[in-house]
Amino acid sequence: EIIFEEVNYYLAIGDNTLLLESLDNAVQSDSLNAVLHLVLGNTYSQLGDIQKAEASFLKSIELDEDYFDAYNNLASLYLDQAAPLVEKKNGLSYKQEKLFNKYTKQINNFYNQALPHLESCLKIHPEHVQIADALKEIYYKVDKPKDSMKMKELIDLPNDQKKSFVADFFSK
Repeated sequence: EIIFEEVNYYLAIGDNTLLLESLDNAVQSDSLNAVLHLVLGNTYSQLGDIQKAEASFLKSIELDEDYFDAYNNLASLYLDQAAPLVEKKNGLSYKQEKLFNKYTKQINNFYNQALPHLESCLKIHPEHVQIADALKEIYYKVDKPKDSMKMKELIDLPNDQKKSFVADFFSK
C-alpha cells in the first residue's frame, strides 16, 4: 500500500522519472494489477517511449479484457502518432503526390491500428458518443463509408437503444 501512495504522489507532482521507478516496483509487487499497467503505459507514453507504452496497455488489456481506459489509451497512442503526419500531409502542395501518398499510407496504418481498440471501447460502453464519433470519422477516412454511416445512426439513437444496435453492428 505504501508503494501505491508513492505512485500517487509522483503522479500528483508530475515527476515521471521517479514515477516510472515507483511503478516498476509496484508492478513487481502486484503484476496482475491492470490499473498499474495502464498508469505505466501512460507514463511511458508521456516520456515518448511508444513501444513500452503499447506493451503496457496491451498487458493491461490482457489482465482485464473489459478495461475501457486501457483500450481507449492504446487507441489514442496510435491516433496521436497519426496527428503530426496529418498536419504534414495537409501542408503539402498538389505537386507532392508521392509524399502525399506516403503520408496517407502511414496515417491509415495508425488509424487501422486504433480501430479494433476503439471498437472494443464501444462494445464495453455502447452509449459513449465520443467513441462512436471517433469511429465514424476513422471509418470514413479508411474508406469504410457504410460503417461510418452506422456510427452516425448510433450517435443519433436514444441511449436505451444503443446497446442492441452495437451488438447488431459487431455481429456482422
